[in-house]
Amino acid sequence: MVEGHQGACVCGVCLRVAYMAVVHEGMNDAVAGVMCSMCRETDRDEPYWQSPVVDGVLICQRCIKQSAGILSKDEEYNWQKPVKKG
Repeated sequence: MVEGHQGACVCGVCLRVAYMAVVHEGMNDAVAGVMCSMCRETDRDEPYWQSPVVDGVLICQRCIKQSAGILSKDEEYNWQKPVKKG
């Protein structure tokens, strides 16, 4: 689990899905005027991923990449950045 601002968190499972969707597949769920749940910034000029579980929760690509970097360095969790298939 990686914690963002004001108690926002992203778990390894969701982070894996977000990373694959945004970084590898180019998906963009950006919604004008909605802030990133992790960094609390609004309208960043980059792709976002929207949680399919919690309505209105979006994470920007920068936070996805930063969170992936942090979690991949956690020796106790053994999480790795997803590798693009194909």
